[in-house]
Amino acid sequence: MREARTQVEITLPGEMRHRKMPAITGVERELAARTAYSSARNEWRKHTDPEIP
Repeated sequence: MREARTQVEITLPGEMRHRKMPAITGVERELAARTAYSSARNEWRKHTDPEIP
């Protein structure tokens, strides 16, 4: 989660300014980080070998 939060903190403010959107709240930042983390986890799982019982 720490990496997802860091990526959101680095990327989102500039993107919001570029799109002329208002800054997001702390709650919205946390939701964005959790969404990014979940997406990355799901993508990672697609590329791992299933465990063989």
